[in-house]
Amino acid sequence: MIFLVDLVILDCGVSDESTKAVKRVFDVLRPVLDISTDTAVEKCSPASAKSYLLKNTLRFCVLVVDGNTVKDVYERSVLGRAEYDDLLRTAANKVGKRDTSSILKLYSRGASCKMITESS
Repeated sequence: MIFLVDLVILDCGVSDESTKAVKRVFDVLRPVLDISTDTAVEKCSPASAKSYLLKNTLRFCVLVVDGNTVKDVYERSVLGRAEYDDLLRTAANKVGKRDTSSILKLYSRGASCKMITESS
C-alpha cells in the first residue's frame, strides 16, 4: 500500500493547546515511527473527519476529541454515538494496514486522543 500522507491529526473540537500537545508527542516519536516531518492538522467535525479519511490514504491518523463531549454524546444521543462509532470504524478500515490495525488511547490535558496505526 502506498501512503500519500504519513500522519494527520484530526482535531474534532479541542483546544489549540491540546492539539499542540499531541503534535509535540508525535514530533518526539517521529524517528521511532519513521514519520515524515509533514504533519497535516485538520480542524473538523466527526462527519468531516470521516470524509477526510475516505478521501485520503494515510499511514497514521490521530483523532483528537474532547473526552467530556464524547462521554455526553455516548450517554445522551444514540445518533451521536453512532456517528463516533462510525468514525472509529472508518479510521480502523482506512488507515495503515487494514488487517493489522490497532487503536491506542492517549490522554492529554482532558482531551481524548485515539491513534489508528499500522502494527509493526
